[in-house]
Amino acid sequence: MGSSVINNQHISGALMVTSLYFILKNDKKSAAIGGVFLGLMQIFRPIAIIVIIGVAITYVCKVFSKTMYLEILGILVTYILCFTMVVKLVDFAFVKTEIAPKAISQSNAKYFKFVLGLTDEGVYKIPTESARKTQVYFDLERLNFDYDAYNKECLKVIKNSITNYKETFPFIKTKMYDFLGKRDNQYSFSLSEEKITDNTFRLSEIGNLQYLFLIIGALGAL
Repeated sequence: MGSSVINNQHISGALMVTSLYFILKNDKKSAAIGGVFLGLMQIFRPIAIIVIIGVAITYVCKVFSKTMYLEILGILVTYILCFTMVVKLVDFAFVKTEIAPKAISQSNAKYFKFVLGLTDEGVYKIPTESARKTQVYFDLERLNFDYDAYNKECLKVIKNSITNYKETFPFIKTKMYDFLGKRDNQYSFSLSEEKITDNTFRLSEIGNLQYLFLIIGALGAL
């Protein structure tokens, strides 16, 4: 089965789900364990801020809906403290032992996701060849792996995409429609081009019904 998802996404995804499982238990001990798992997730993939914002909003809402203010805030603080402790300890260990020159929990390439999201291409428009030699790899290679220079080039591309919003907005709209099910990579990975027929696309369109059922289920859960 073909997949564009890199392995560390699976690992970090599992750690994130485990972290959320513990934080939803609503006690300090579980929150501490959840924070540890979130810290480990941050080491594999530095996206924990998204989880922290979501969890923080959830617990702030609980504060307003319940009277146990200190207990609820204590759980949130425990979660964030344990997360921070794990991240800082691992970063310190890697830098101190000279395994890595900088903290590994932070992304050196800060803006590449925005570039790929707004243009579907790298800075120098060199296509991905493999899981290792990606668009980002070739961009960095052009710049002798100078991350500061790469970040500056990314900002130029982002600025240009925003300036040319008349082209960028329709592209993003089409891309989001593809994400919602119009385009299914399972077909392009598993079938050769001559085997992809109109019936294949009809099946893909019928598959969009799953999102309707997800919305109905989410509304029903309220």
